[in-house]
Amino acid sequence: EAMFWTAEYLLHSATIMCERCEEVCGVKPESLEELQAECARDMGNYYSTRLKFLRTCAQHPGFGETVWRGERKPPASGKDKSEGSRLKFVCSADAAKGE
Repeated sequence: EAMFWTAEYLLHSATIMCERCEEVCGVKPESLEELQAECARDMGNYYSTRLKFLRTCAQHPGFGETVWRGERKPPASGKDKSEGSRLKFVCSADAAKGE
């Protein structure tokens, strides 16, 4: 449930690090302005997504919570019954031996 807070914290931290880079490191990287612009863009995208999600939750409370919790699953159809797949953890040396 803390996904939004974590993302906001990380983006805010990145912005602060950009602002204090020269003070802390003693050097100003060439691409600092570009990095600051990327942080601002990502923060804008973050807030836009957050607002869209909150609007969905306000308009459709049950649906928003279901999507947030990841419990929304496609309807089961009897036609496509897949048996799944099987993982094998065999390294190339074992495969050469025939195991």
